[in-house]
Amino acid sequence: MITITGNDNGPKWETESLFGRKEELQLLNNLAEEQSSACVLIHGGEGTGKTTLMHSVPWKQHNWLFVSRKFEEQLSAEPYSALIATLVELMDIWEGKDLGVIKSLFNVLNDDFDILFNIVPAIFKIVDIYSIDPRFSALKQVEDLNCKRLSKTSNKEKMGGDPGAVAAAFLRLFSLLSTSSPIVLFLEDMQFADPVSMDVLEVIGRSVAITENDGRFILALSYDDDKLAEKDFALKAVKSIHSLNSVHSLHLQDLDVEAINNLVALLLRAETSETLGLAGVIHKKTAGNPFFATQFLRYARGKKFFTFSPIMFKWEWGDVDELDQYSSVSDNVADILASSMDRLCANTQVALKVSSCLGKVIPLDVLVEYFRLFQEEGKRHITFSVTDFPKEQEWVKLLEGAVKAGILVKSMTRGAYMWSNDRLQHTVYSLTPPQLRCELHKDLGNLLWKLGEERKEEWMVFMAANQM
Repeated sequence: MITITGNDNGPKWETESLFGRKEELQLLNNLAEEQSSACVLIHGGEGTGKTTLMHSVPWKQHNWLFVSRKFEEQLSAEPYSALIATLVELMDIWEGKDLGVIKSLFNVLNDDFDILFNIVPAIFKIVDIYSIDPRFSALKQVEDLNCKRLSKTSNKEKMGGDPGAVAAAFLRLFSLLSTSSPIVLFLEDMQFADPVSMDVLEVIGRSVAITENDGRFILALSYDDDKLAEKDFALKAVKSIHSLNSVHSLHLQDLDVEAINNLVALLLRAETSETLGLAGVIHKKTAGNPFFATQFLRYARGKKFFTFSPIMFKWEWGDVDELDQYSSVSDNVADILASSMDRLCANTQVALKVSSCLGKVIPLDVLVEYFRLFQEEGKRHITFSVTDFPKEQEWVKLLEGAVKAGILVKSMTRGAYMWSNDRLQHTVYSLTPPQLRCELHKDLGNLLWKLGEERKEEWMVFMAANQM
């Protein structure tokens, strides 16, 4: 989906159409309709639309439970970081299931207790809610110590033993969970996965591919080809999965001129014959990269190259040669983003800089609490001179400004936002002076640790460890 707004009187540019991905989208739609197990590899360069492709499939319409997480570069030394997050989310959803199904879950947890408790103890909290099996009664006594225990557990202990045994435990759990609702597990950025996660996902991926007609579980893995090639262990695992004929491999390449032209014509509400010259320049400047093309269009609209005539009720644009004078967006993402940020209010700009230190996902409550503490202490924030901090309810409005600018998107997780592209997060991060980044990471780390212990939220502890 593309949404572009400007500081003009023209209508918002918006489309849910996915250009140049007809065959890939059809394959995924077929999998959604068939409701059988499958393993899908989605790969390509940065900004080619891997995430957009998966989110364009109407999974919910076909009764699939769609869960997505990213392996983040900052957590590449943390075993199973993305897998843990998905399991915790799935268990939260399962808290409302009927008692008979919960008893089946207990049997699986009981059989794999020694493996799963070391890796992801948070999934056992469901035991305290139902209190059926006395085997787990001790867990309630150590619940308050879970955050501290997690911080003291070595990476070796968290690995849970042999990758094959860990993979089998995960598979049994996913298999049971999918009996209630078919599950799509979408793990992004495999190039940042830790070695043990890759070992386990290799086993799971191959197993799901081989038993594709048995069960209702789709494992989708995405990665950047160039970055994955830099890690031998990751490349080996992906090649092992890819070697199976039943694995679906979707290689997303940059768009051709025709696809770019279809996009431009739709946004401008014009005929493709009218926009072909524009599309040729945009393709040359962006090499057909979907993300870069969107940023270039946003930049050109901000420069008033495109204007909307309220009299003629149509879009008008300048000479193609003028557009050709603009720099190639792939070389100047920072300049274009800086230009977009300049049009945002000061508080939104600061919120983005702080958010860039948090990672891909931006929990709104953490951001609000961070600034609330500064206000309580009467401090002036280190990244700007404004001392009149917004109230809690005003933060949503401020972040919505970044959504309209195409910098953030709303996360499927309630009360959270995400960067629309990793490049944007990295660029905003680079716009913050290095000495201030250190202070931000320290303050955010202390806050996340405090909130993690108070709320018994392990994901906050993981984020805290990443900040330190």
